[in-house]
Amino acid sequence: MSHLSGCLCCEIASQLNEDDRIFPLGSGWSINSRVGHERPALVIQSVAHRERLTDLDPKEREELGRVLALATEHVERMPGVEKVYVSIWNENTPSHV
Repeated sequence: MSHLSGCLCCEIASQLNEDDRIFPLGSGWSINSRVGHERPALVIQSVAHRERLTDLDPKEREELGRVLALATEHVERMPGVEKVYVSIWNENTPSHV
């Protein structure tokens, strides 16, 4: 996997399963729970450093749809969830999908 020094998301991806809160999904994605968020939330991120959706390789693009569906189904089953939103927030520096 390509990781970029100083990238918070790359650091998170390198900690897969260390604290039972970050899990691999497929070969190119990980999922983790947002800590301190007032609503149930999951963060899906590429394991390899990718700054834009257009940087994803063909396998990562193919897996993304399945990963989003799995995460959405998981959140929908959480108590009190009425609606699920999916959005891309790529605001870190350096950016990371």
